[in-house]
Amino acid sequence: MALGQAFGGAHSNPRLTVWSGSTAGLVEHEQPFEMFGGPHAIAVNDAAAIPGTALLAGQWDGPTGRYGSAVWTSADGAVWHRNAADPALVSAVGEQTSALGAAAGPHGFLVVGDTLRGALLTPLVWTSPDGGSWRRVEPPARWTPVVPAGGATANRAACDANDCLVAGIALGSPWRALCWPVTDGATIGIGTTGPSGTTMAVSQAALAGDRAYIALRVNDRARLETVGRDCAGWHDVALPVGADEVRVGVLGGRLFLATTNATNSELWLKTG
Repeated sequence: MALGQAFGGAHSNPRLTVWSGSTAGLVEHEQPFEMFGGPHAIAVNDAAAIPGTALLAGQWDGPTGRYGSAVWTSADGAVWHRNAADPALVSAVGEQTSALGAAAGPHGFLVVGDTLRGALLTPLVWTSPDGGSWRRVEPPARWTPVVPAGGATANRAACDANDCLVAGIALGSPWRALCWPVTDGATIGIGTTGPSGTTMAVSQAALAGDRAYIALRVNDRARLETVGRDCAGWHDVALPVGADEVRVGVLGGRLFLATTNATNSELWLKTG
């Protein structure tokens, strides 16, 4: 299952669309305009899948009138169902929840984001065995060595057959990258801090063997970091070229990168 955009409609604006298939090919499944868009739409941010269920995570202006986290699920990638009313997802009085990243692991789905109360952001995690019912989990009180005044947000998640981790940002001065290990599907360990910058975004998190990789955008430039599966020991991974964005994977046991800048996109396979 893949999430992307296609241009269409009366004004040829980019609209969210989905594809399903395999490495042999993909089939696009156009959706009703108000499935992902329309007057109640906020965002669709990430995708994940387990056998038999595909999931999208984002935000929706729900039935309470307070926008909050929402998920969309599908058994076949073609027909989707939106859930913006689960008590674990919706915003309570005095807060706004946001679902920003999603991953699928040995215990089902892991969705990450935050809740905004006043001017303070607090990271959140939601778990579900099947995408139908959800449990809300807040990281431990000492989720990072230094709690900045602006709080923090969880942006991306990664899982493999064993465990998961969550990557985010501590919103201090400067901003700092964060990583939390997740075991047993919902047990969140104490976070660690990584590189800092005036501006920062988490593009991707990935697990590969005994290491994890976190793709960042720091001061408008791509940066790739590696940490242990317990989020300890941050190290910078030198990129083959300067880039605006980077994504990482593993191919044949070797590190596989995709880089994009203003002029072109390139694929790289580590030789050493």
